[in-house]
Amino acid sequence: GPFRSSDPSGGWFGRVRRNLRKDEGLGGFFGTGALSALRYGLPSMALYGAMSGISESVREAEEFQFTMEKVKAQLEDTFGAGADPIFQSFKGHILDLAKETGVQADVLADVGMQYQGAFGKRTLGGLSGQELVKSQLDAAAKLGQVTHIPVSELNDGLTAASFGFNRTNEDISNVALRLESLSGVTAKETIGFIGDVAPVAKEAGFELEEFASLAAIAQQRSGRSGTALAESFGRIIPAISQSKDQLLQLAAADDSLRTPEFIQAVNDGNIKGVLLSLVSSFGDLNKESQDFIVNL
Repeated sequence: GPFRSSDPSGGWFGRVRRNLRKDEGLGGFFGTGALSALRYGLPSMALYGAMSGISESVREAEEFQFTMEKVKAQLEDTFGAGADPIFQSFKGHILDLAKETGVQADVLADVGMQYQGAFGKRTLGGLSGQELVKSQLDAAAKLGQVTHIPVSELNDGLTAASFGFNRTNEDISNVALRLESLSGVTAKETIGFIGDVAPVAKEAGFELEEFASLAAIAQQRSGRSGTALAESFGRIIPAISQSKDQLLQLAAADDSLRTPEFIQAVNDGNIKGVLLSLVSSFGDLNKESQDFIVNL
């Protein structure tokens, strides 16, 4: 099952929480262009390679320019006549970031446009406006550089987790990378999971670090993907508050849940306390109790 016995206040879970606080292959190469170049020797091969690179660069430049025009219009809607210096600064920042991280400028422009809409009027971690937008973009690009995961694949999870826990992309990235080091659960899986479940997890009283740790335990012990577990957690967490009588009956029928802490959490409507008790005792429950929890 997704939850095996693990004491949420100590052991592996506790250690993790404490720690957290602190282009183409050979088939493409031997296409007709390369074969033609071979007939004329290495100078032509070098020229072919250079021209291919130029062609790709032109495409990227066109995509970058197209997206930046949309960013310019976006900024003009917000800042009116004062938009141009802000636009030029953001454009220069994207080009510098592309050089630093190796992430394509057109990709960063597309993500940057999304961040302008999502974070341009918000404050997080002491940052607001354009400084926040640039910081969010920097963190996403650097996470992509470190993990070798395309920024476009990280973006949705980072944005959802940032909104859900009211934390910056840098915070989320640091937590995910630290967990990857401690548990072996990939940063991509952690970010996807906490992004999917962030709103209900925060409402239940979880902070980013402890919920990410819980997610890592569930993934590590169950062997299920972050996406599959997110669906389960996203259903179970809201259901806890609507299942008081059934949970009390469960405690009466199963010795592993017949504890003062669990019963008190159920009576108090403490969703976080109930979930932590369920996680810590899941492996010791009988099959009927496990099935009830999984199907909440």
